[in-house]
Amino acid sequence: MTPSRPGIVWYRDDLRVSDHPALQAASRSHASVVCIYVLDDRAPGLRPLGGAARWWLAQSLRALQGSLQKRGASLVLRKGSAPEVLAALARELDAGCVYWNEIAQSPHEAVANEVAAALGEIGVAAQRFPGDLLAAPSQIRNKENRGLRVFTPFWRACLAAPVPQPPVAAPDNLPAPATWPASESLAEWDLLPTAPDWSGGLRAAFTPGEAAALECVEAFLDGAVHHYRSARDQPGIAGTSRLSPHLHFGEISPRQVWHAVQASMAAGAAPEGEGAAFLRELGWREFSAHLLFQWPDLPDERLRRECADFPWAPEPALFTAWCGGRTGYPLIDAGMRELWSTGWMHNRVRMIVACNIDKIIAPPR
Repeated sequence: MTPSRPGIVWYRDDLRVSDHPALQAASRSHASVVCIYVLDDRAPGLRPLGGAARWWLAQSLRALQGSLQKRGASLVLRKGSAPEVLAALARELDAGCVYWNEIAQSPHEAVANEVAAALGEIGVAAQRFPGDLLAAPSQIRNKENRGLRVFTPFWRACLAAPVPQPPVAAPDNLPAPATWPASESLAEWDLLPTAPDWSGGLRAAFTPGEAAALECVEAFLDGAVHHYRSARDQPGIAGTSRLSPHLHFGEISPRQVWHAVQASMAAGAAPEGEGAAFLRELGWREFSAHLLFQWPDLPDERLRRECADFPWAPEPALFTAWCGGRTGYPLIDAGMRELWSTGWMHNRVRMIVACNIDKIIAPPR
């Protein structure tokens, strides 16, 4: 790594400038920094983005562009194979190193390994940093050195593990290269819906971006957290944090959420029991990620193999009715319509909708 040569920051599902270890390391190590987001929608093993996710990504990338511009930087957008795009940009800039935050999932790790190999072939260094979890999967293991399959012992192990590192501040400024590399535009990527524009419900329900994510945490700690244990079970009221899409796109890190809640409890602003209950729910996100790390075929295969022969009666018409919120079961239908409108569904309704899909085979008369 040569400080006089540019550093490249590869953005992935971490669309923020604060608590971004890769960005912080690059800004401290190089005379100039170039940030890039690669739209690699052909990577094997990665599910293509759905319409709502593409809408969110467009807004989040636009917000990130603004945050970087305030610090003297820009965000280069390029579409294609991540290994090919990043190696080409590194050659173009004569870069010294490419930095990124890891995503602890097998398909993402496979892409990252391909990127590192492609960079190695042209003599460019790569540095990776943990950034998407409170604890690395290697920290939370059983006696056989495997991941835990039951939440309660998993969460006990998480609480016994070292406290998550404090979030790192955003760089005040990012040194720019003499000439910015060419960039595609968001408009070229066609991330937004065309006529008819169905995204009105998403726009009304959410504001993507890092600033909105931080405001969401602050609003939650000022309000809903005070009644979280009881309110989170009631779909008819705004009793949850609604942070899930912000966390998914990395507009805020789980470490930031963890430390914000802990600070609020320490200051007496958030009741300790309510805050701890919320952190436990953050632990469920962590648990899911650890399960997927240990069992990467989990999206397609059951964790409990004995359930593989569960009876299923495919009925396309009834499945379509379920998707559209027309099953005749009011709570299920309300949840599916909320999902269609806003891209989000209340956690308790998600459980009911998922656990009762078999009921659409014999809907009520």
